[in-house]
Amino acid sequence: RVSGEPICGTPSLFQVAHGPVATSGFVGLGDGLTKATCGAKTTILIQSHDEYGNEMRTTSGNVLQAYLTKATDADPSKEAEKHAAKVDDLGNGIYSITYVVTDTAPRQFHIKHNNTDIPNSPWKIIPVPGPGSASKSVFITPQAPTSRAVGQAGHHAAKLQGVDAHGNPRREGGDEVHAVFSKRVSYPADVIDTNDGSYSIMYPHNLESGDYRLDVTLNGNKMKRITDEDGSTKQHTVIGTTAILVEEELQMLHSKLPTNAVHIAPLLLLLRPDIRAAFLSELSGLTPYYSTTTTTVPTTTPTTPT
Repeated sequence: RVSGEPICGTPSLFQVAHGPVATSGFVGLGDGLTKATCGAKTTILIQSHDEYGNEMRTTSGNVLQAYLTKATDADPSKEAEKHAAKVDDLGNGIYSITYVVTDTAPRQFHIKHNNTDIPNSPWKIIPVPGPGSASKSVFITPQAPTSRAVGQAGHHAAKLQGVDAHGNPRREGGDEVHAVFSKRVSYPADVIDTNDGSYSIMYPHNLESGDYRLDVTLNGNKMKRITDEDGSTKQHTVIGTTAILVEEELQMLHSKLPTNAVHIAPLLLLLRPDIRAAFLSELSGLTPYYSTTTTTVPTTTPTTPT
């Protein structure tokens, strides 16, 4: 301005460009800086800035180096084995870095610019197992390696330990598990997620007594059946709910009937429960026909007539 008046051509618009990228100006973005799932590609982003904190809008090729080392490799007497991560320049001041881990050993995640760690590098990554794999997960039966698993309807049948595709045991739940017991008809089983990577498979409550085959699918894939050493499918011999209730009722009747009348207990089961209860009530008030004590009958000696 001259004497308070703007000069010709003013005000002018200026565009200020960012300065050169600075090692201290890289910022990591994404959960993959500290977490990873075994077998899955993990990607994080790096935003670059100049030394004054201005975001870079352009880049000049891959100026970053990224790699992982296992935390157990931190032996000062040797150089840790490096597992390279893939760096992609997105051309807008942002870099994409992708890596894959296959086991749950902790890692150190290094990202460097001009051979110098950027801020907060290295990060510590704690990998977690991937989803359960039908080909790797294993059954744990209550009775093994016998040819049959014997159980009762409504009770525990088998335990499934989830394992991911790379052999890492699962440590938390969330897998989709379906189990079916089959004879002539298929009966869906209850599956309890114990939230520690294992699952309890229960015999259905409505099973009749008999031998059943167990089939399980894990995350949509059918698991190999439980087999014996000879390769035959393990059978589940189940005592059905009805059989259990009958046995309990018989034991109750045996306890209430006289010893010499327990043989009628199966017949009493055919009566209606209210009639059976009334009969037992009347029976408890009667004097037993047969006594368990021995009565001595006095004998008389015949006399000879004189």
